[in-house]
Amino acid sequence: MSEPNENQENILKMRWRPKQLIWRIQFDIVSIFIILICTFSLITSFYTYYTNSRELTDLSFLVTEQANTRITSTVGDITNQAVLLAQVTKGMILNEKDVSGENQTLISYLLNLVSREFSISNVAVVSREGNSVSVINLIVSNQLYYHLDPSKELPSGSQYALRIVTRTGPNPSEVWEYKDNNMNTIATETIPGIYYDPRGESWYHKVAEWQHMHWQMMPSALSGQEIVSVTSPLLNSEKKVFAVVNVGLSLDQMSNVIALQTVEKTGRAFVLSSDGEIIVPISQNITQQDVFPFVMKQAYEQYAKTNEGKFLITNENKKYLICITEYSLEFTDRWLIAVVVPFDDFFAPIFRIQKQTILISIAILIFFIFLINFASKHISSPIVKLAGVVNRIQNFDFQEPPKMKSRISEIIVLDSSIRSMGNALQSFGRYIPKEIVKTLIKQGQEIKIGGERRELTVLFSDIENFTTVAESFEIEELTQTLSEYFEAFSKIIVNSEGTIDKFIGDSIMAFWNAPGPVVDQGSKACLAALQCLKITNNQNETNPFLKGRTRFGIHSGEAIVGNIGTSERMNYTAIGNVVNTAARLQTLNKIYNTSIMISEPVHEKIGTRFITRPLDFIVVKGRTKGITVFELVGLKEEGKELSATPAQVELCTSFTKAYEMLLAGKMEEAKASFSALHEKFPSDTVTQLYLERLHSEARKKNT
Repeated sequence: MSEPNENQENILKMRWRPKQLIWRIQFDIVSIFIILICTFSLITSFYTYYTNSRELTDLSFLVTEQANTRITSTVGDITNQAVLLAQVTKGMILNEKDVSGENQTLISYLLNLVSREFSISNVAVVSREGNSVSVINLIVSNQLYYHLDPSKELPSGSQYALRIVTRTGPNPSEVWEYKDNNMNTIATETIPGIYYDPRGESWYHKVAEWQHMHWQMMPSALSGQEIVSVTSPLLNSEKKVFAVVNVGLSLDQMSNVIALQTVEKTGRAFVLSSDGEIIVPISQNITQQDVFPFVMKQAYEQYAKTNEGKFLITNENKKYLICITEYSLEFTDRWLIAVVVPFDDFFAPIFRIQKQTILISIAILIFFIFLINFASKHISSPIVKLAGVVNRIQNFDFQEPPKMKSRISEIIVLDSSIRSMGNALQSFGRYIPKEIVKTLIKQGQEIKIGGERRELTVLFSDIENFTTVAESFEIEELTQTLSEYFEAFSKIIVNSEGTIDKFIGDSIMAFWNAPGPVVDQGSKACLAALQCLKITNNQNETNPFLKGRTRFGIHSGEAIVGNIGTSERMNYTAIGNVVNTAARLQTLNKIYNTSIMISEPVHEKIGTRFITRPLDFIVVKGRTKGITVFELVGLKEEGKELSATPAQVELCTSFTKAYEMLLAGKMEEAKASFSALHEKFPSDTVTQLYLERLHSEARKKNT
């Protein structure tokens, strides 16, 4: 067993001093552990609340889903009954002659059918020749007036109407017989002539065309109220429609039936169309104060997005359980059966008790937080101070810290160890440079080599005759002036979202669209070049170093951009043909005596916002394909700081026309235009260059 060192012996002596109590950190850990038990109780309470809430929510959804199933079944009973009635009615008709006002068997059957089925608003049988027999439930259809004379009320006790349209035979007619509850005729109405052709109804056309059953929403021909009808065709031996049966369902009656289906305390049921319109209940049964239609609209929007049938929504700080199922009508559209139930309808008292329990638990938790805060100071305060000492040592601040005061033996040992470490590092720093030591201490993420292909706009700048001018200046003056030059240009490039790649002697390389994307990169590069050019023009009188002109080359294309170099040293830069081309364009300014030369890809990017003129079609060194290059002069918009002068606009416009003549092979016309342009702008080098080319070409032809 090893002998205790000096520090451990001192600690043991301090521990047994009668006037100064020292305890281990274990004591604080035990104290905190007791508090954690209380915290665990709170966590358990929250977990219980969460679990119960989830279980209660699942149970609530189950109840809502069961209600939805009941209502879907009710809607199915009503619609299936209508289909069944239509099919049974078809059995009463063997041929077209059976669709007649003389067929008392059919009439008696239809009257009995409508009187027996409360949800049926009307039944109609229409033949291919336009004859029809129909029965309307006046009460369900809310029909109170004569059909021919809407201002005249029907006799008291009128409950059904028999409508017979006869279009064949010697006496075409339309007759209305109004009947009481016992099917006795109490009023008759004959319409002179025949104005109504049931074959003009949309439901007749669709069934006659499709030859299968069809459901349709439509307004009642009598009351205008919305009804839903099912139409079924009758086919002869040649598989052609010779008659159809139409059964109309009253949405009002369907609303009343669905309303009888209880959905908890205040829940509601809805029937929706496929596009979310409320079919049931009908709009007349919805009040302005009713919030459920707004909740239903919100629920449908979420259902349309997620296609989930069960979910919770919140409307005006109130939760609702939603259950939506699809109900398909044969051969046609689908309905949505929706049930909306306020969340408070389910187990509200239980949630109220749980919330009260949570509030009590929170109060207990707050009490223990203060207790934990008080106890933790015995540990955290010395540790924070020691962390500060370590941080200063990391920054090579070896100022002697005050001695740590604590009764926790582990902190006393830690304080002693940190002091020893500081002394050792201070001594170590006398043998090895501090920067190397700092690098060994600090930790960071290593930058890795890598890049990506990206569309860039690259700019190169260069000071004309820089080497000649620089020889006449002292080093201090040269570096100062060049630094001012770089500072001014760099601000413009950075403010235009450009990235400075590097400074190469007196040149600047910059690019746009990396590392971050830049919208309208070509225009921003051109604006930056114009602004830089303006600075040099303004400084030519006061800054002797900038008397020479700065030339710019701008090109756009795909490049590789990223961290390029070695594991020991790397730069964030761009490489590729686009970089080489931009550098070559900058150099070519010497030939044309221009300041800013841009490539054809840049010219296409900037559109018509700038004043430019074509310079030439060239093949840049290192490329096999030629490109058209342009001179950038200024902004097209007048009155701006960087706007081209009227003379520049005239020169570029006239030059472009002459250049286009030359491209079109109109040599003499181009020569005349260039000559006229030279007389007006004798100092324009590009115009002189093209005149010399034309004269040289002419001399070759003559020889």
